[in-house]
Amino acid sequence: MDSIERDPDARYDEVVEIDLGKLEPLIAQPHSPDHVYPVTDVEGLQVDQVVIGSCTNSSFKDLTTVATIVKGKTLRQM
Repeated sequence: MDSIERDPDARYDEVVEIDLGKLEPLIAQPHSPDHVYPVTDVEGLQVDQVVIGSCTNSSFKDLTTVATIVKGKTLRQM
C-alpha cells in the first residue's frame, strides 16, 4: 500500500492519537443506521442477515478486503 507523507515543513494545530487496539467494534441493528451498539451487547443474538458497508461510502478496496475474509465461509446453523 502506498503511504501519504506530510510535507517536511508541515505544522499541525493539534495531533490526536488513537489506540486502535482499545476501540470496540460496533454493530448497527434494524431499522436505522444510527441504532448502533457495541458488538458485545448483542453477543448470542441470532443473526439472520448481514450487510457490510460503511458510513463513509466504503472504497472498492474496503469491500474486496471483506469479501476476501468471508470467501468460502458458510453460515453454521445453531
